[in-house]
Amino acid sequence: MNYYDPNYFSNQTNVARATNAISGQIIWTIIALVLAVVGGIVLYFTIFNQKNEGKYKGVMAVLYDLVHFRYFVIDDLFRILYIISVLAITLLSFSFIGKWQFLVLLIGGNLGLRISYELMMLFLGLCHDVRNLSNKKKKD
Repeated sequence: MNYYDPNYFSNQTNVARATNAISGQIIWTIIALVLAVVGGIVLYFTIFNQKNEGKYKGVMAVLYDLVHFRYFVIDDLFRILYIISVLAITLLSFSFIGKWQFLVLLIGGNLGLRISYELMMLFLGLCHDVRNLSNKKKKD
């Protein structure tokens, strides 16, 4: 018998307490999803409507551009992740110093990382070029 159990005098079993916690999470998840869908629809048709083009300044203008995908965040995210990855591979390679894996990881890892990120950036560049061509065609 454990006298230090805080639930010793409780009528609920561990399964009942876990079931109550899980059902509370499920209910909150459903409420959050409904609020997100309703809020998203309301914001899209009121604040971020096409009629409000050019009306906002400052933070709201940036938010408006982000919602309408005029500015891509993924470019900056890829660059930050690339720098972090290069530093991680370079520093982790020093754990193999004095072994053949050191040079393989230092040179090969960074080279492979660079090639993969260049391919991703080429794809993003292609997306930007297609968007620019589409915008030019709309202006003509």
